[in-house]
Amino acid sequence: MEIERVQLQKHGDHGGMLIALEQDINVPFVIRRVYYIFSTQHDVHRGKHAHRQLHQLAVAVRGSVTMLLDDGTGPVEVVLNDPSQGLLLGCMVWRELYDFSDDCVLMVLADHLYDPADYITDYDVFLSEVKDLAYPNGRVACQSVSVLIGAGELAQIACEYFEHDSDYEVAAFSVESPYLTEPELAGRPVVPYEVLDSLYPPAEFEAFVAVPASQLNRLRARLYLDAKSRGYRFATYVSSHAFVWRNVEVGENSFIFENNVIQPFVRIGNNCILWSGNYIGHRTVIRDHVFVASHAVISGYCDVGESSFIGVNTTFNDHVKVAADNVIGSGALVHRDTEPGKVYVGSPAKAVPGRSSFDVKL
Repeated sequence: MEIERVQLQKHGDHGGMLIALEQDINVPFVIRRVYYIFSTQHDVHRGKHAHRQLHQLAVAVRGSVTMLLDDGTGPVEVVLNDPSQGLLLGCMVWRELYDFSDDCVLMVLADHLYDPADYITDYDVFLSEVKDLAYPNGRVACQSVSVLIGAGELAQIACEYFEHDSDYEVAAFSVESPYLTEPELAGRPVVPYEVLDSLYPPAEFEAFVAVPASQLNRLRARLYLDAKSRGYRFATYVSSHAFVWRNVEVGENSFIFENNVIQPFVRIGNNCILWSGNYIGHRTVIRDHVFVASHAVISGYCDVGESSFIGVNTTFNDHVKVAADNVIGSGALVHRDTEPGKVYVGSPAKAVPGRSSFDVKL
């Protein structure tokens, strides 16, 4: 099997050394759990399990330990004895830990919280499962499984992207009962949203609310918040053909299509959709439940208010603050701050007299 080590940059001088572990910089996943192992006797063997979905980074911050790793192609021994080196552990890798030094402290970062259902503790069961997941080249397909809430055009598009440009496998679609017209879509079941958590439990499935800007993003927001209250974690999709700088923050249940350019220090909230080909300048903040259509140019230091809709080919000057619940019409040039709940059109953009953004059918 291929061993993946991460070299961790050291900072310091004669006064001491420091190593920083940073999500998406030297830790290639979202950090949801950190634990450490210490005071382990030399003759003790730990681990003896694999994870179905979990990804981890292990660092011997002090002392040494030996790991026996097996991805189904045969065991490999790895010694961890350097605090400036991490070891990446993917899903479906059997691991055993032994030969702990007396002073060993082993720190592990993980991309999910503790979940007993994710463990495989029988080696024969592991070999059977890993064989079923292996591609012809021996690489294992470790996928997270998602349910798409919605069954319209956006849900079908999202299904394509998740299936063919992410680690997610789409298990089903779900809609509220009055809108359930067909039992199947794209070869997958369509189930009533009201019983979703009994059919696809939150402990086993993530969700993605695949609903466009309907009701000025209120429908997507309502379903997202309701699913969250029922315990679901959410998938986020970022196209492999988007340029997203390393320190951009993207919230949950967000979807970033191809050819978006997102510059350093941008923050994108929860439940946002950025369609193809937008430019988001440095330090800009896009707040929750925003929908950005194609080819918008949002310059640096802008602030796009919650639940707003940004139309095709719009342009925003630096430092513009877009208020909550705005509709910015196609081709508008926004050069000054806006007021909440209004519709803006034109170049330069002006509010439409007597028109509320909630009157716009999206």
